[in-house]
Amino acid sequence: MALVIALLKDLNGDINLQLPVEGRMNEPGFHWGGTIVRAIRDVLIGAVTSPLKFLGAIFKGKEELEDFTFQPLQFIPGTSDMTEDAKAQLRRLSQFLAQRPGLDLRLSGLAGASDLQHLKDQAILTQLTTAPEPLPEQPKTTEVPPVPSLQLTPQDEVRQFLMQHLYPTDHTSPAPLSESATALLEQLRKTTVVAPEAVERLVGERLQTVTIELTTQHAVATTRLHIHPEKQRGPGTAEVRYVIQTREGGTEEGQETLPPKKEQREKEKQ
Repeated sequence: MALVIALLKDLNGDINLQLPVEGRMNEPGFHWGGTIVRAIRDVLIGAVTSPLKFLGAIFKGKEELEDFTFQPLQFIPGTSDMTEDAKAQLRRLSQFLAQRPGLDLRLSGLAGASDLQHLKDQAILTQLTTAPEPLPEQPKTTEVPPVPSLQLTPQDEVRQFLMQHLYPTDHTSPAPLSESATALLEQLRKTTVVAPEAVERLVGERLQTVTIELTTQHAVATTRLHIHPEKQRGPGTAEVRYVIQTREGGTEEGQETLPPKKEQREKEKQ
């Protein structure tokens, strides 16, 4: 309930609703009928869900508070760079927060399969770049050494391919690999393991990107942003999720969050 009230309040702390009720409440003939009660309920739900739709909330079935999700902030796989859609979404989110000083954000980050592939390719590129080049064999005779071939080795092909794939400078695609270079890349991708620390670092950088964007570009106070570790269950994507919560009351941290889980609400009723 505290969260619903916070959503309804304006910058002055007032709640202004246009209720479809006519007549004087103190008149003898006035009574609260079922139709009026439903109309008032519809107005309240509309007043609460309207700003949530502005944030891109996706409702399932009937537009009730426990039956929607927020679209996560999407990132370019393997990087801490937000997509253009995510930047626009973040601007809407900052406008929402500016109009409701009683609400905070809880942020959590996730990594997906595309992130792991990108990090794995980065590790392979580092390995190929830092590996020492084999020393050329010294000629045993005084004959003039042959001119070295300009043909690339499989390692060189893979290195150039990954460099163009991970850090493209234009819109052209990397040159196709030879058969031997393709086999080498497949083998390296099978044997290379991404350290958990690398994934955690990437997730942390994304959370930092969102925090910096909100605080420096949109003047959101850092005290209104709360980092919440997200336990990865199943396949994820390159994203940062957010939840709206009140500044006082509700959860174990003194917060009430939105959207609540249906399972939790059912347990509370029992």
